Amino acid sequence: MIRKWRALIIASCLLLVILAACGWGVYRYTVGLRTLAIKGNRYVTQDDIRKIAGHYHGRNAVLVSLFGQLNRDIVARIPKVRAVRSDYKWPYAIELTIVEKPSWVRLKCGHTLITVAADGSVLDREENESDEFSKSALITVRDLPPTIIYGTACNPLVLRVLSPIISSIRDVFPDHDLQLELKGMILTSRDCSFDEIILLKDHSIPIYLGNESNLTKKLGYLQQFIWYVNDQPTDSEAGKSIQYIDLRVDGKVLVGYSGG
Repeated sequence: MIRKWRALIIASCLLLVILAACGWGVYRYTVGLRTLAIKGNRYVTQDDIRKIAGHYHGRNAVLVSLFGQLNRDIVARIPKVRAVRSDYKWPYAIELTIVEKPSWVRLKCGHTLITVAADGSVLDREENESDEFSKSALITVRDLPPTIIYGTACNPLVLRVLSPIISSIRDVFPDHDLQLELKGMILTSRDCSFDEIILLKDHSIPIYLGNESNLTKKLGYLQQFIWYVNDQPTDSEAGKSIQYIDLRVDGKVLVGYSGG
């Protein structure tokens, strides 16, 4: 009697193992990843994403989506990407939603206009041989040496100098199309320094800010005169127009005119 029960138990276990193996095989190969949909990308190309996702082709689409290893691989291997969300689509597809790092500033290096994120990751490059740039909510930093970019990122020494300046300007002027020059920039293997900050509005009116000391205070003074910068006003009767705004003298805003 005991032998019969033992044989029955063994046979039942073998049957369960066979059924589990068959079930897993059917599950594995009927929902193997075949189709990948990608959305949300602007700077990242679909080809870059598909090269990484190619290693997951044929794997169980449900498990790939559930455990998120593909998402982590994309974030780890593409610096432009901040996060990825994956959604399983029956029977063998995954939809990836790419969340890119927000663009922070544009850098004009030689003849190249480079868009970077706040951590210095290069998001986009475009050739631009002139000093005329398309309008943007981003501040454009002009006349930078090409050596500030290496690989896929901005030199961290330059980033350390730029970050407080950009943040201070954006706190006061969050939506203005502004350009920035750091005159006398010196970049070494250990340090980055400059002599003077110059803002330019609409490519024409220079705003001299001096060095970074009391920058927030200077920008506060400038805010009181921003209507000069916004509209480039001309006194039609006197025939005068603004040539520059100078905040290098503590507590004063000096405005230079031409004509009249």
